[in-house]
Amino acid sequence: MKVSVLVPSYNHETYIEECIDSILSQTHKDLELIISDDNSKDKTIKKIKKYSDKRIRLFDQKKNLGICKNLNFLTKKIQGKFFCYSGSDDFFDKYKIERQLNFMLAKKIDFSFIHVNFINKKSEFVKNNDNYMLGNFNVNNRPIGEWFNTFFYKGNILNAPTSMFRESLKKIIYFDEKYEYSQDFKVYIDLMLL
Repeated sequence: MKVSVLVPSYNHETYIEECIDSILSQTHKDLELIISDDNSKDKTIKKIKKYSDKRIRLFDQKKNLGICKNLNFLTKKIQGKFFCYSGSDDFFDKYKIERQLNFMLAKKIDFSFIHVNFINKKSEFVKNNDNYMLGNFNVNNRPIGEWFNTFFYKGNILNAPTSMFRESLKKIIYFDEKYEYSQDFKVYIDLMLL
């Protein structure tokens, strides 16, 4: 079953290869990697173009769209039955897609989130539980009412690269430019209201 992985890239020459390599080396091989480079000013696009894997579809934007328009552009390009997002400075555990897809199929659910690990600039795992981000994102599942409560009193505790969605949700997902710095947060709230 094909999974589309969507990567909006912008000025991440330092990280883009690790991102791409982590996606192409997934244990689940039936995937497409759709990258939309948002008119990077560094060597990001040059590094992406070095790859010859047929699963990669690259869109080289001639003008900067901004993160929301770029995410919406990518979402329209999905061909898989499921899809997920990755920042161009993120990378996936090699089992991420296989395990998350199998979980979603077994449970017959439309979207899910998984555990997140944080790394530093040297790609070393951050294990300090006092880290704000680490402590907020690593939480157990809860009923939808508790998610809403957490969202409104603590903020977004979900991390975009940990998400996976069924293809049928692509017509609902819209990244609103009014929420440029919390665009994924708005999407999660919209999905919980379905």
